[in-house]
Amino acid sequence: MVQKSMSEHQKQTINKQKLKIAAFGEWDTTNLGDRAILQGVTDFLNQHGCLVQPYTFGSLRPIQHHPKSQNSATESSQIYFPPVDKIITRDKSVKHDHSFPQQTIKLLKLSLRPLRQRILIQRLIPQLKSVDAILVGGGALLSDLDLHFPQSLAAVTWVAKQLKLPLICLGCSAEGEWSPQGRKIITEFIQNCDFIATRDSGTASRLAEILNESVPIFGDFALIDMQKTRAPNSENEQRILAVNIMEFSNQSSKYQQQYDQVLIQIINLWLAQKDEHAKYQVKLFTTGDIGDIARAKIILEQLPSKNVTFHLFANLEQLRNCLSSSYAVIATRLHSAILALAEGVPVIGLSVDTKINRFFSSLGISSYSLSALDEQVINQAITLLQHESINKQLEAIDFSEMSMTRAKVLSLVNELAAQINNELISVS
Repeated sequence: MVQKSMSEHQKQTINKQKLKIAAFGEWDTTNLGDRAILQGVTDFLNQHGCLVQPYTFGSLRPIQHHPKSQNSATESSQIYFPPVDKIITRDKSVKHDHSFPQQTIKLLKLSLRPLRQRILIQRLIPQLKSVDAILVGGGALLSDLDLHFPQSLAAVTWVAKQLKLPLICLGCSAEGEWSPQGRKIITEFIQNCDFIATRDSGTASRLAEILNESVPIFGDFALIDMQKTRAPNSENEQRILAVNIMEFSNQSSKYQQQYDQVLIQIINLWLAQKDEHAKYQVKLFTTGDIGDIARAKIILEQLPSKNVTFHLFANLEQLRNCLSSSYAVIATRLHSAILALAEGVPVIGLSVDTKINRFFSSLGISSYSLSALDEQVINQAITLLQHESINKQLEAIDFSEMSMTRAKVLSLVNELAAQINNELISVS
């Protein structure tokens, strides 16, 4: 049988085939920061000619598009998420059971989880056979967390090998120490990546030690675009300070009271300012974590009722609107800082660990990241909040390295797309 040559129309149809990417991330939570990452992943890749199918990283399941989604159009290409405030209203307070039977069950679950993850990823093989690449994207997915993330990394590494798919890791960070087993799994994952670029300089340095080569910085998917101009001040300006509240866990919980008191003092000093042309206000908010909401209410009770309000957001659009209307933001959760910067609003990072500092260092603005444990932190914060200091931040941000890395990513995407389309033409 003689093979017929392709018509120009057929070639053009094949050349229009979009690269299909399976994207794995921890975005099925109440944390609006995680949802912002998903939105960033889908927007970034869609804008450059890719089709994205998102999968949850922990449960290894596809995230479905909801046909009757009532969410804003900005919410991850119409992917449905129940409103955060409704989830939290239904959620009861978490009671930790440390009894012997419960601890035994916990250990049993941990030991069986690798097998569970392998079974879950095997179920995805029929779907993953139709994609052209696998992306692990955004968040602290290179962290250990009692092997929670490494076990999913192991499953994704395995399936990429089985299906001979390119494996890409973008915008991820490593928080905390690695256990020996966690380090082994993470090392295998990054060594199998066809391309890897981290969220921050600290993580890049950790991975470079393993790979014996420099690792580029991609940044965070929630900060792909950024407004660098602010609306002009009006004569009777409302100076709203948006304050992100966080409930610490694990080893950091011992610093909770000190952190709370630092925030309370900063807020009181902010409200005490006198200016006939400005009205000073404070909006307390969280990014959706349940523990943070309880902590915010505790702090709210210790503040004056006048000019202080607490806000619980149902979706990303509400959070972005609050941030964009603020004079400045004090952020403890990383994505409360990132989302504010994306809206062109200056941010002071306030934390008890190095997470925000490492990200700010990657942007060249580490001086705006403060430790709640520093004796001078209150004075430092008030000084940075002065009009002249805070407005210098946006112009100081350096995206040059991240921009170069993103250009490399787009080049890689184009190469993969060209390779796949050439294979289709050859087959046809």
